[in-house]
Amino acid sequence: MKKLTPKQTKFIDEYMIDLNASAAAERAGYSKKTAYSQGQRLLKNVVIKDTLAKRQEKSAKKAGVTRDEIIADLKQIKDDFKSKGEYPPHALKSIEILNKMLGFNEPDKTSIEHKGIPPLFPDVNYDNNKQDDDK
Repeated sequence: MKKLTPKQTKFIDEYMIDLNASAAAERAGYSKKTAYSQGQRLLKNVVIKDTLAKRQEKSAKKAGVTRDEIIADLKQIKDDFKSKGEYPPHALKSIEILNKMLGFNEPDKTSIEHKGIPPLFPDVNYDNNKQDDDK
């Protein structure tokens, strides 16, 4: 496994504080001007991803909670206020966190189809959902 630079390690430490990649990048010493793009780039780094996952797992064990318990608690908060027909700020925040944890905030993946343009590599199966038997 590749070794992390001191700046990358600092980014991980800072990211664990508030899970804000831009702020973590800036606090780790990256320029304010490029903090957003650096933070996004760092989160895609495989070694950083693995290190963050291990740290988050360690934090969860230390706190004695599981992801499922947190999701159940957040859902309970949401449901309690939904039945009352009102959503105070903390209930809205629980919905926001629940969305993030479940990945509902991720953009939908779309495929783009170019009609009338022959493919550059006709032997390549561009549609991962189709089986090669469909040819």
